[in-house]
Amino acid sequence: MEISKPRFEQLRLTYSNDHFVKPFNLSSISPEEFPAESEIIDFYKTHKTNLNHYPVDTILGWYRQDLHYLQSNFACINGIQYIQTSQNINQFDMVLIDGSEFTGERELSFVIGAKVIALDDTETFKCFKAMRILEKDLRYRLITHNPKVRNGFAIFEKI
Repeated sequence: MEISKPRFEQLRLTYSNDHFVKPFNLSSISPEEFPAESEIIDFYKTHKTNLNHYPVDTILGWYRQDLHYLQSNFACINGIQYIQTSQNINQFDMVLIDGSEFTGERELSFVIGAKVIALDDTETFKCFKAMRILEKDLRYRLITHNPKVRNGFAIFEKI
């Protein structure tokens, strides 16, 4: 799943000979499912992460840019739900949450139940809350986590 048209085209070309790979030019979630700006500002003020290396106005600029791109490219559906429905998938075997800086927790809410969930950027807004949710979820166990590699990563396995 890739929303950026140039990156999607590269993805499609890269896997064009692998017929089991089905790339989708979609956003994982709809613009309406993005967090509110106030949620981002609150996170910025209450959690010291690598995002604090940037002014909050810069981060909000990224957020607005993401939303504008979705809205101007008619990407107003939930891509996760679309893929599940169109491909007749009840639960994913494995997911990697590594999309927009602002979508990780929302994406988790649509894929929780997958056998394996990998998170990128566990130490920024993207997957900070998703990490905490999975740590507390008794259905999952942490396989590996390294908060110091780039902005952190983790892999959870369903028990």
